[in-house]
Amino acid sequence: MFINKDSIVVFWGDSITCGNRIMDDENSLGDGYVFFIDTYFKSIYPNYSIKFINEGVIGDGVLDLKNRLNNQIIDLKPDIVTILIGANDIWNKYYGDVYLNEEEFFFHYDDIVSDLVSNNVKKIVLMEPFLISVNNDISSWRKELYTKIDIVRRLAKKYNCIYIPLDSIFGELCTTTDPHYWSSDGIHPNIKGHFIIARTWIQMMNGWI
Repeated sequence: MFINKDSIVVFWGDSITCGNRIMDDENSLGDGYVFFIDTYFKSIYPNYSIKFINEGVIGDGVLDLKNRLNNQIIDLKPDIVTILIGANDIWNKYYGDVYLNEEEFFFHYDDIVSDLVSNNVKKIVLMEPFLISVNNDISSWRKELYTKIDIVRRLAKKYNCIYIPLDSIFGELCTTTDPHYWSSDGIHPNIKGHFIIARTWIQMMNGWI
């Protein structure tokens, strides 16, 4: 059992995780998938005192996460950490100033997961980055996306993490619905897209309750 009545659960990533949270309010969960997960558990398990913490930061890539690890994440003493990162690392290849190649991305991500393990985090959840192909520009980023997904899968296997294949999930949904139903820009899910992420996380984690 990895979730108990007083677990500390941290969600860590970029603007997708941030979900418009109030940055100077440590209790703010935003209005995205983290909020949905918190609402679900507090309604289904009202006697639990699980603390959900949103540490998503707009614009972050994997190197930003690594730089925040010890001063922000480890200090929280989390039982469970969920990571969703990679969208900005893909964006940086085309528009940013700092681009990490495949080996660099793997190196920094591996350091993050290794440090979490060594700091006794009970369970780590890795969610693969995703793109929702609302236009040709987004679709052209898929080669870079698949490189990132492969790295996340390898790390999940290496460290026995729970792995959530978000790109595959959204890809399957988009075979029967217009991609714009889930996102307007292909990177940030709308409220329905956030619900899909939350539902998937809950389904995966219910086996650990």
